[in-house]
Amino acid sequence: MLTKPTCVSIIVLFCFILTSACSQDSTAAPNDQTAEQAIKKLEELEPVTHAYAVHYKNKLYAAAEVKQLDRFRLKPISKDAEELLKKEWKNEKIAFSTDQKVILEINELNEDLQNKSLGEKKINKRLKKIKRFTKKM
Repeated sequence: MLTKPTCVSIIVLFCFILTSACSQDSTAAPNDQTAEQAIKKLEELEPVTHAYAVHYKNKLYAAAEVKQLDRFRLKPISKDAEELLKKEWKNEKIAFSTDQKVILEINELNEDLQNKSLGEKKINKRLKKIKRFTKKM
């Protein structure tokens, strides 16, 4: 049989584990509503087949896959998509790309944000990386 101090220690340990597993880090939670709205807006554009977006604080990063034949007109499509996003979200810093590297980075960042496995510094570092990729186009 367990002694009283041992039982109390086990109960305290169990409560500590239970509360730490349920805690949520609000700094790593993306604004899914803004990202989802951006995805819907981008997918309304005719040449876009799939859209991807991540929103963190006041930054919106978006990317889109374009139909094969429309890849010859990437610059005008990118310009139209970026203007659409800037018109809708005036107070946000917006970056848009059709590059596959950006799409992969946005997807990975979204997964990590969903899993809450990143801290503030790592999120900002990954966003800067995405921003660099969008400027290389």
